[in-house]
Amino acid sequence: MTLSTLSRQTTFCWPVVLPSMALVLALLLFSIFFPNDTEQFFSISKAWITQYFSWFYSLVVAVFVIFLLGIALSRYGAIRLGPDDAEPEFKFSSWIAMLFAAGMGVGLMYCPKIKKD
Repeated sequence: MTLSTLSRQTTFCWPVVLPSMALVLALLLFSIFFPNDTEQFFSISKAWITQYFSWFYSLVVAVFVIFLLGIALSRYGAIRLGPDDAEPEFKFSSWIAMLFAAGMGVGLMYCPKIKKD
């Protein structure tokens, strides 16, 4: 099966997918065979990224929140997703309750265990 035959059968962009798969496979194999070196590499990388790019992360989050608020408060915030006569499946209070429950669930799943002495 040639590369041109594969690209006609799927919607993948093979020049993008194949190098990505090779990179992920190489990283996976390196992690399996050299776990200590991988842990050290990722620890150093995380420390470097945190030291030099934490401001960038905060900036991107702030810009994204301002952008979403701008859309929500503009005339585009009133555009309905779906048919014009569609009604919401849940009330607003139900949405708030579901968001709260999801947030609490994530917190309970990933919070550190509380030790009782």
